Amino acid sequence: MSDTEVSTSSVPVQDGKKYSIKVPGGGALSVVPGKYKNEEAHIRSWEHAKNQLWMAEANDGGFGFRNASSGKLLGVNKNGDIAVDADTLDSWERFKFQSVGSGYLFWVIYNGTQQYLYRPAQWDSLQISAHQSSAILLQIHEE
Repeated sequence: MSDTEVSTSSVPVQDGKKYSIKVPGGGALSVVPGKYKNEEAHIRSWEHAKNQLWMAEANDGGFGFRNASSGKLLGVNKNGDIAVDADTLDSWERFKFQSVGSGYLFWVIYNGTQQYLYRPAQWDSLQISAHQSSAILLQIHEE
């Protein structure tokens, strides 16, 4: 499958349900006080905390993820970082999925192109990349 051909037939979430988003090797996507903003998305040890829970919101063929603690949507900021800034869903907060093995690749349309979530080496946060080969395999668990 090429970088531009993605199957979206497998949807791991349902509208209105709460989920955790976990990364390989441990940790979960969490909203924490950050260096630049009060609420940033970082990977932290799983503690089943409210800041690690995400409510799925169906929208236009994809899903948004609203943090249970902050009430903000997971999305992409102007720097290409995964952030929790938005109150309403736009294309850069609307995720789609590709099932791969025991997890999912998340992708989003950003600046008119399909972008995958990936984790730069030694980082505790996620960014986007146009290359499927760079994507991180995430696990989604209903909580």
